[in-house]
Amino acid sequence: MGRLIIPTLSWDNENDIRANVRHVVAGGDGGEIVFCMGRNGEYNVLHEEQKHLNIDVTIDEARKIKAEHRAKPFPLQVAVGVSEPTVEGTIKLAQYAEAQGADILVLMPVFYSRRPSGKCTRHKNTQNTDRILAATSKPVILYTHSGMQDGKHLRTDQVKAMCQRDRIVALKASVCNGARIRHYQKAAGDNAEVFIGDSALGLRIPSAGVVAGDANVFPVAYKIAVERHYHEESAVGLLAGKLEALQEKYASNSILGFKMILHRLGITQSDTIFDPTLRPVADFSESIDALMEEKAFKDTIALNISA
Repeated sequence: MGRLIIPTLSWDNENDIRANVRHVVAGGDGGEIVFCMGRNGEYNVLHEEQKHLNIDVTIDEARKIKAEHRAKPFPLQVAVGVSEPTVEGTIKLAQYAEAQGADILVLMPVFYSRRPSGKCTRHKNTQNTDRILAATSKPVILYTHSGMQDGKHLRTDQVKAMCQRDRIVALKASVCNGARIRHYQKAAGDNAEVFIGDSALGLRIPSAGVVAGDANVFPVAYKIAVERHYHEESAVGLLAGKLEALQEKYASNSILGFKMILHRLGITQSDTIFDPTLRPVADFSESIDALMEEKAFKDTIALNISA
């Protein structure tokens, strides 16, 4: 399986959807998975017709791109996020996506049941997932959490049980720390790959057993960084180490800090920060330190976390 690339989502402008698909495919360097209606459930703000439009146009544009590359293998696939608030709604959207030509379905376990007390009970998750699998036929990528607003994760025993299903081919582990991801790797075994959506974790964790999953920031940067083992003295290693410290300090997902640092330092997708053999650490080490000490930067991080 390839890597997930920047998720695509638009409202009801067909031209925007097509342009976005081409943009992320070009950034992903080919042979990737376009994640239609991806991210943590943002597409739920769309009504049914808009969801169908995003699915239809993304799949159609991916077909056109593949047709343009017939002379050279271009195994572009389309994954579609199909999670709805109910199992029945999820099945309905998943079946629609399959009928339109989706290659992969992406499920987020938003179908946790809740007791009146507000406590989350997860014993039905495996059963509900089996219902969706029984009603569909495409490979499935399963999110290991129910969304950033909820913050609930699948237990490793649930992950292990679900990965025994033939069609669950990968886990999408976001809003995680390194220890949890390693537990998921062990639970999945050889049955499923593990995608990660946190850039700092992607840089930090060795490539063995982990796929560069959701290049939320820059696809090419992800490709370069995650295919290389972590190097303490490298530019990538330095940045990842600093972001790990930031994550621990604020007890947060450090993707926000990662994006802010790159933006403030003017780093682009092609910048040699991601190639430690080409750019000395000293060129930007002091700049990163200074930025992370700025009160405005700290306040922004804290504000976003509390929100």
